[in-house]
Amino acid sequence: MTLMGKGAGETEHIEDLDWARDLFDGARADAEPLWSADAATITRAGDRRRRLRAAGTGGALLGVVAVTAAVAVTLGAGTTDYGSKPGPGGSWEHRKLQDVFRYAQVSGGGGDSPKQVNYFEHVPRAAAADVAALIGHLDPAGAHLKGSPAGPANPQPRIVGDGDSALKDTFSFMMSSTWTADGSYPDRMGTAAQARLAYRFLKADTSLGGEILADGTRVPRPCGLNVDPELRFRAPGSTSPLPQWSPCQYTELSDGSKIGTTQAGFGTGTETVAVRIFDTGAVVALIGFDYPMQHRSDQDAPPDPKTVLAPSPWSQAGFRAALADPDVVPAFPPMPAPNADGKLLDPVDLGPRWEFGTRVPMSTGEFVMDNGCKPDHSIFGLAPGRALQYTGPVTAAGGTPGSVFEGEYRLPPGTGPATMKDARTYAKGGCDPAPAFKFSDDTVTELPSGIGDDAFIENQPSQGRVRVNVRVGDTILEAIVLTPDPQRLDLTAPASRAWLEGIARQMAAHWTAAPSRTAGE
Repeated sequence: MTLMGKGAGETEHIEDLDWARDLFDGARADAEPLWSADAATITRAGDRRRRLRAAGTGGALLGVVAVTAAVAVTLGAGTTDYGSKPGPGGSWEHRKLQDVFRYAQVSGGGGDSPKQVNYFEHVPRAAAADVAALIGHLDPAGAHLKGSPAGPANPQPRIVGDGDSALKDTFSFMMSSTWTADGSYPDRMGTAAQARLAYRFLKADTSLGGEILADGTRVPRPCGLNVDPELRFRAPGSTSPLPQWSPCQYTELSDGSKIGTTQAGFGTGTETVAVRIFDTGAVVALIGFDYPMQHRSDQDAPPDPKTVLAPSPWSQAGFRAALADPDVVPAFPPMPAPNADGKLLDPVDLGPRWEFGTRVPMSTGEFVMDNGCKPDHSIFGLAPGRALQYTGPVTAAGGTPGSVFEGEYRLPPGTGPATMKDARTYAKGGCDPAPAFKFSDDTVTELPSGIGDDAFIENQPSQGRVRVNVRVGDTILEAIVLTPDPQRLDLTAPASRAWLEGIARQMAAHWTAAPSRTAGE
């Protein structure tokens, strides 16, 4: 997408519509989670004027971007050698936990700290034990799965406690194995028939939603989750088919967790995915391919039939049985409750069947007042404020799936009234630097007095969102409502107006009733 009518270096608004369009990727499928925004989509919005901007949510999100570590950081790891301790029972037979690396190698990890630990050196104990339990189901005799052989040039990672300081701020981790029929070491060039297996661990499900945009192609996610480590990209002009996932089949376990399985054909090859989602939102996933790793240059091309292993060693039933093992547990300690202090909305405030869209901590640092005109009146560099995301059916729009982002914007002392006045002014229609944005179509709807100190609604129909703004002192609370079909949320309709006004009242009530925050908190 190209910005029209702007000079060089003036591309502040270009990411807005792309990001919003990505949010509206798909409606709800049978037995799958509701559509919602996700951290990966937000990341793709790009660096907007030297800052990370969640264009569709109105604030910079701090601490939600998954970063693959590349530098070894060994300081701070505990002294206990968990690798020498016995692993789970079952087919693993309580063997030494460090033996897991004979069958699986570390593939990478992610977190929100700029000083990431190198995941090639540190592995959470629970993740290693999970992989051992899964291997016990999928290759009981240890005759097929191969990891990375130990040696001076390839030292084995260290297994540390789940809460070890070396794993601070991490929320994802992955290991992988290669399966060969005769148990020989894998063909690194990927020319022989072989299968692959990935074990992925997420601290919280951060990627609910149906589809994402990949090089202009809508690519469905297995079970609605971003667990596939090898998302295929269709090259421009390519006609190669992309995997089409079967409906996700869910099974609920006695501990309250649920397992979802799905499968997709890719040429003559098959990809099988199973996820176990715990009540904390943590995810353990198995992703199996019955063909070798493909080079990025031919990522959209189906595998060479000569390299597809037949019969496939993976099945939905086999993955489901492995993940149901009681020894499989979340790899990370649970995250704090999303709204522990009660200062932001609870899902029930938005209506029936609403829930938190992500448990990954989010925060705000920028109050957006963009209207396409120069200069940009947005306020940058604010003290970090809390932010939460919610997903659910918008009853006022006929039950269409929607997403709400609520953030608090902590303004400098004494600037609250003036900032709210400016926000209202700039929301009343702006300039149109690109035809697609149509900031001039933006309108303001006043809310009754008594909702906080001041409140109004900004409707941005061309950008597919409605902003509910409530000021309490020098804090502005903003709830941004997004739906796949923004025209369904008609602000002239009594139901829409009542729903949005109710959200504003709940925002003010939660904020004023909860314990106040101290400066710098």
